[in-house]
Amino acid sequence: MKKLALVTVFTSAACVNTIFFSPLAVSQENMHSDRPQILASLDSAIDAGNTFHKHAEDDHHSRHAVELKSEQAQLDALNKVIPLSDPTMAKVLVTLHPLALIAASVVSLDQLEVLMPPGASPHDFALRPSDIDRIQEADVVFWVGPQAEPYLAGFAQRWPEKRWITLSDFANADQPQDDHYWLSAQIAIKAQQMLAKTLGKDSAFFAADVKDALTYSHVALAPVKNVGFFVYHRAYDHWVYEQGLNQQGYFTMSSERKTGMRTLTEMRAQLLAGNIACVFVGKGVDLGLVEKLTEGANVRQQVLDPLANGISISEHAYGDYLRKLADDALKCLKTPSVSTGTQPTL
Repeated sequence: MKKLALVTVFTSAACVNTIFFSPLAVSQENMHSDRPQILASLDSAIDAGNTFHKHAEDDHHSRHAVELKSEQAQLDALNKVIPLSDPTMAKVLVTLHPLALIAASVVSLDQLEVLMPPGASPHDFALRPSDIDRIQEADVVFWVGPQAEPYLAGFAQRWPEKRWITLSDFANADQPQDDHYWLSAQIAIKAQQMLAKTLGKDSAFFAADVKDALTYSHVALAPVKNVGFFVYHRAYDHWVYEQGLNQQGYFTMSSERKTGMRTLTEMRAQLLAGNIACVFVGKGVDLGLVEKLTEGANVRQQVLDPLANGISISEHAYGDYLRKLADDALKCLKTPSVSTGTQPTL
């Protein structure tokens, strides 16, 4: 019986419990004699993970842990892609539901798997042994990148023979410093092009559908592009940037990184001054904090879902998601509110 050597490493660099698995085959009868080799393999995995997380934490406020590729380098990489020898049998593993919305444009549902289960948060996701099997069995892994998903970084290095298509590789220096790359339509188009070429498929349909969704969104949101709003979780920077909207602040960087009292007090003042028309929230947020800050201010709330959990996987799904984001945002922004009331103590 073969097993995977396993160790769990708790880190804070990306606010997740990261699990490193050593794909070292260990037979039960040789477990004792192989113990030094197993421990050495685990130590190596821990050292590699700690080194990566240290660099990721050091680079968090400056830029990305992986150097951004130029437009020309991205194009060169795309031109060098060689399609799989038998793409009709290829297994494609995506890490998150919104990535499945992109991949489904060229991958049939029977060839597509999503690593993270529905309702799970990428901020505290931990790999299970069965997840390692799925990674190992995949021909193509479509993922966000090492900064957002550090629990996969070691596997990308260990199994380079797989096709690893990394969304963060398609980011440019002038784009927001936000790891939610799937919310950039431009990045999604580029990543899908590489996936399509890997599978010997045409990417033109997806690009046309996304551009149509962007046109729809621009037209719908044009009347409210100057209306100020807050988001609870800083996840929408790419989408806000590409839509030219007026995001004024956020309540938290993530569930583990809270905004300081000084910033919250400044946000409260903006709310009372009538500068903010809407607060976008999501599932699992601290609504008590939102109610406290918005008390006495005539401000709307609206749910936006960065993980697109309400969108079914289909070849049109990503464009549908962009249109839904625009529709949901418009519901909240179309009638700017004027604040009245007194300021409670925070």
